[in-house]
Amino acid sequence: VILPAMIPALVGGVRVAVGISWGVQIIAELMGGQYGMGRVFSAMISFQALDAIVVGILWIALAAAIVDLVLLSVIRRVTRWMPTPQA
Repeated sequence: VILPAMIPALVGGVRVAVGISWGVQIIAELMGGQYGMGRVFSAMISFQALDAIVVGILWIALAAAIVDLVLLSVIRRVTRWMPTPQA
């Protein structure tokens, strides 16, 4: 009885945590990491290629949106008896 009542709050918390982690990831990338997109952003800053930086940020945002939609579909499947969460 307790587990089914707990699942909506648990998966809602996971969705919020995933959203926050994407925000922190963008901040960390913009601070200039040594590997990955942070290095690319650092190189683009030195070349003053702001358009490439914006495209990189948009790719990260697109990936975050896709992950959120997948997570939302999993939440809807796991909590079929609950009202549909708003996107």
